[in-house]
Amino acid sequence: GVGFGDLGELERIEVLKGPQGTLFGKNTSAGVINVRTVGPQFDFGGALETYAALVKLAPKSAAAQLRLARVHVLQKNYAAATHDLKRAVALEPGYMPARLAQVELAARNGKLDDAMAMARQMQSQMPKSPVGFSVEGDLHMQMQRPAQALAGYEKALTLGKSPNLLVKVADTMKRMGKAKEAEQRVTQWAKANPSDGAVQLYLAEIHMSNKQYKPAAELLQGLLKQKP
Repeated sequence: GVGFGDLGELERIEVLKGPQGTLFGKNTSAGVINVRTVGPQFDFGGALETYAALVKLAPKSAAAQLRLARVHVLQKNYAAATHDLKRAVALEPGYMPARLAQVELAARNGKLDDAMAMARQMQSQMPKSPVGFSVEGDLHMQMQRPAQALAGYEKALTLGKSPNLLVKVADTMKRMGKAKEAEQRVTQWAKANPSDGAVQLYLAEIHMSNKQYKPAAELLQGLLKQKP
């Protein structure tokens, strides 16, 4: 058996009286002694030291700057993270993970106007990429502006057709009270792309929410045949 000394550092011991079958199984009619151990701890100091050293070894690496920024975010040192991300983008303007991290950090700190400016800068610098327009749509949704969000998503979808963008378009349309039009768009896509499992599943969920169980079942059966 396992003794308390084998469990590592304990966080707390809970004594739960009465039947606990729902959470802990059938053999707990009299109650449970629930032992909780301390979870693994992230070594912020060690991680910061490691990635700071990496940046020194590879001062022209945007990826190294991004990793350092992520540690600073975990430490809630947002000023340092902002500096790291600016450096990453300056080193490699087309490095999309750093650009997206910049937008996310600005939005997290409530600087939505700054985040929107970054999204539009991406659009200007990479006009054939859907990413900047999709990010603009996400920010508009965060600001409760579904009509503007839809315009961003639609533009992104014209630049890069993807199931993820289609779902964003459809979700936004439904939020605007255009559920029927959204279903039509998804149905058209599903017919044109029968092997697109993500959209087929999304359409099945639409059917189930509308209590259209037969077409939902047919779609799900088709998916099982594709990926048994």
